[in-house]
Amino acid sequence: MNMYDNIPIALQAYVERYILPRYSNFDPAHRQPHIRAVIDESLHLAALNHADPFLAYTIAAYHDLGLVEGRERHHLVSAQILLADTTLRNWFSPQQIALMAQAIEDHRASSSHEPRSLYGKIVAEADRQIEPTDIVRRTIQYGLAHYPQLPLEGHWQRTLDHLHEKYGRQGYLKLWFPQSRNATGLENLRLLIDNTPRLRHLFLRLYNLETSTVTPATKDDLDGIMQLIENSRQIMRRSGNHSQWVNGYPSPQTILDDIAREQYYIIRQHSRLVGSFAFIRGEEPTYKEIHGGSWSDPDQPYATIHRLASAPSVSGIGNLCLDWCKQQISHLRADTHEDNPIVRHILEHNGFTYRGTIHLADGSPRRAYQWSSADDEQNPA
Repeated sequence: MNMYDNIPIALQAYVERYILPRYSNFDPAHRQPHIRAVIDESLHLAALNHADPFLAYTIAAYHDLGLVEGRERHHLVSAQILLADTTLRNWFSPQQIALMAQAIEDHRASSSHEPRSLYGKIVAEADRQIEPTDIVRRTIQYGLAHYPQLPLEGHWQRTLDHLHEKYGRQGYLKLWFPQSRNATGLENLRLLIDNTPRLRHLFLRLYNLETSTVTPATKDDLDGIMQLIENSRQIMRRSGNHSQWVNGYPSPQTILDDIAREQYYIIRQHSRLVGSFAFIRGEEPTYKEIHGGSWSDPDQPYATIHRLASAPSVSGIGNLCLDWCKQQISHLRADTHEDNPIVRHILEHNGFTYRGTIHLADGSPRRAYQWSSADDEQNPA
């Protein structure tokens, strides 16, 4: 049975049309994806605890509306919004409405008292959504939205302080249901918090992703792109790779052709050009034959990543590029030179697997890699 089967269609329609859209203007950590996830988990916990899904659904839908007046009192304001919504009287008694408002008041993780009802515990637990990467991302998103003046290190310290204060082994967050999905997630998050270098690495990766934009390149970007390419060529030479990007490749005309085909992209951080790459959907002719191995998904549509370049003073651009590409399609391929340990490391670190050797049009061999979304699901970071 679908979890929503017990929720009146008219109520669902009302929530979808008039309630959930209100979240669209909040910070990224509290928009509709978060609310829908809280609703789903509330219904899951309600089923496990023989609670009324009708109430659990509505509480979850309203629980963060009070953010319209700021974070500090949002739980109280959310309850007031629910109490003032006379349309809910079509489905709920005054006693049920009061119970739902009380549950919303009690959902905040920093509350000084235990939720006063089962429904308060359900929405409080569902609101946690403890997946380590998502928690760090949401913390960064909130910081960027509310403290835009902070420099990178300021956001790092704020993230570190918040994670320790709320989720650390002495943190104030409490879980109410040992059978919820959060117990394992909280332990994994605490292990991450305890490992500062690993946490710092994840923070930088997510911070770069949140503060960067990826857009199609234009002809006006050509000079900047060629400078990035020259910078990357010099890095190759310093690392011992003297065989890749030779004889003027990739040339300005190659990049202009990519731009004309709408398959070349640039990465900016705070308006500064820091990276560029080709993202090409469809079959790559040089990948039709592969030696010493095989593609594991030969019949799946894929995109290929070529001509990745970055500014020398900015770290993590390769990771950011691959993160963006993964959001566009479920299967990716790439190749690189045997003597390019930097790109090989980036690909392997991001879940790409070596599949064999392909040959370019001039016969030069390249190490071939592939990634699929299924690989990430089986091997989460």
